[in-house]
This record gives sequence, C-alpha cells and structure tokens, in this order.
Amino acid sequence: MNDDTGREPMSVAGLNSAQLRALKSEIDGRLADIEARERQEKFERVVALIEELGLSRLEVVAHLRGKKSGKRVAPKYRNPDDAEQTWSGRGRKPRWFLDQIAAGKTPEDIAI
Repeated sequence: MNDDTGREPMSVAGLNSAQLRALKSEIDGRLADIEARERQEKFERVVALIEELGLSRLEVVAHLRGKKSGKRVAPKYRNPDDAEQTWSGRGRKPRWFLDQIAAGKTPEDIAI
C-alpha cells in the first residue's frame, strides 16, 4: 500500500534496537527542522498582518502584555564606567551591574 507520497511505507519490523534508535534520532531531527520552519512561517505571516493593519510590533507586544505602548521605567542604577549604561532594577541584571557588585560595590554605590 502506498502512502500519499507515492512511496511504499517503510517496515521497521526487521530493525534491531541500534537501528531503531538511529532512525528515531533521524526522525526527531527532521521533525524539529519541519516544526521550526513552520513556526518561522507563522511568525512571518503574523508580521505581515501587523504591517498590513498599520500597527507597530511594539504596540502589539505591549497590548499582549497588557501594558501601554512606549511607557518606560526610570533607571535606578548607572554604570560608573559608562554613564550611558543604566538599569531600571527590573528584569535580568546586566553584566556591568554584576561586575560592579563582584568588584565590591553595593547597589547603593551605583544607584542614581
């Protein structure tokens, strides 16, 4: 019996455990590739629709998160070695902040 590709289905009945594991690994890898491609195509469709509707990506993300677009939190900390680098104290600590703490400074020492 042929499948929808016109090929005969593969029989796994005669394969040993090592061959089955190799086949499973190959199938898992192929599935991951297909799923990644399909996911990328979905994202591209979403981006095209956002642009078609005249929305910005930032607006859409802010809406999905339930926040107002463009609202930023004031920075609480400034890198003493580079005044352009700041951090609000929210989210993941930036590398420069961790480096300052490791060098013996306290968060109060680098607070704005």
